[in-house]
Amino acid sequence: MAVAPADEPPTAQAPAPYEDPFPATPSGHAPSDAELRKKLDPLFPQIGKCISDAGPVKAPEKYLQLRFSLSPQTGGLLGAELEGHDAARACVMEVLRQLKFEPWPGAVDVVTMPLTHEGKPVSESAFATDAGK
Repeated sequence: MAVAPADEPPTAQAPAPYEDPFPATPSGHAPSDAELRKKLDPLFPQIGKCISDAGPVKAPEKYLQLRFSLSPQTGGLLGAELEGHDAARACVMEVLRQLKFEPWPGAVDVVTMPLTHEGKPVSESAFATDAGK
């Protein structure tokens, strides 16, 4: 009696190596001033709209202070405040949530920048002029 050849078991392919979508050690770096400016520049008109939509600025200071922090784990916004016009804070936070950077090892990045009452960034040269007054 003839025996039929046994079927060979299918060859198993090795599974693809696992890549963790959240590496234990992020490979990025805290954003530089130039990287921040590049991503913030298109947002300033929206920030200005937040300020104007929130009503008149009643702060006596010449400039508002925008402060926000970025998470090293996500590269995104942790929180923000607009000193001098708190009514615009929630809107400004929503605008700044558009900021996304590659995660980096290290500490939270806290950014402070002066803005005009219209929400425009203040150039550093303005401080040299203001200091002399």
